[in-house]
Amino acid sequence: MAKTTYQAIFLALGDDLDPSPWASDNRKAWQKWGDEQETIEDAWEVINNIGSTWFFYPIGCVIESCPLYTFMAEQIIISTPEGWEDLEGLAVREAVEKINEMGEEEQALRMGICPCCHCAR
Repeated sequence: MAKTTYQAIFLALGDDLDPSPWASDNRKAWQKWGDEQETIEDAWEVINNIGSTWFFYPIGCVIESCPLYTFMAEQIIISTPEGWEDLEGLAVREAVEKINEMGEEEQALRMGICPCCHCAR
C-alpha cells in the first residue's frame, strides 16, 4: 500500500478562473507548491513560508496526494485556512467553481479585508 502524502496548493480569487491545468496564467485558479510532504503539518509549514506568492494565490490549502486522480483538479482538499472550511472535502475543481460563484465582497470578507475600503479587519 502506498504511503499517504500531502501537497500544499494555493487557490486564486476571482470570478472567471479556470481549474484546468492548461489555463492561461491570468485565469489559472490554483498553483501547486513545493514537494509532497509526509504530514498535514509539514504541508502547512510549506504554505506558511511561501513569500510573496500569496498575493496571486492567497488561499493556502492542503490536499491528500492520491495516485488514483490523474489531474490535480480532481484532488480532494482536506485542510483549509480559517474562513474557508466549507472548501474541505471538495475537489480542487469544485472549490474553484464555488469561489467563482462568490461575489467579490464575500471573497474579501473571507480574507479578512473590508470590501469597501480594503483595509485589514
